[in-house]
Amino acid sequence: MSHDTVKTSIDKYHPVSDLGGNPRGAVEDSPALFHAQMYAIGEKFGISGLKSLAKEKLEGDIDHIWCGRTVVQVIYGTTYPSDRGLRDVIVRFADQNITALKIRPEFEETLEDFPSSLGIYCGG
Repeated sequence: MSHDTVKTSIDKYHPVSDLGGNPRGAVEDSPALFHAQMYAIGEKFGISGLKSLAKEKLEGDIDHIWCGRTVVQVIYGTTYPSDRGLRDVIVRFADQNITALKIRPEFEETLEDFPSSLGIYCGG
């Protein structure tokens, strides 16, 4: 099944707005956003295999992309605080790349949105 087929099926039965949407117009085809939304669907419907696969995919892609504010909003907005799955992936990436990320205005804005979640791990 292609990415577009899955996305269309998901949008039909579970609108993106229910998954933490795309409030700031982020690129809809962002792999990180897609993985975060798949994880959210796995969480909502209790599909642990989907959550595991989405986490694995995000871990594989994260070194090539910075997830951005919208992805962090989806991750933190669609999971319980005790669900560290994707949260730990984002925090670990930010911690390992903090010097490069701190010069990016988008990252600073993300830290402002999630200070207790990201800031303490990233020296913020």
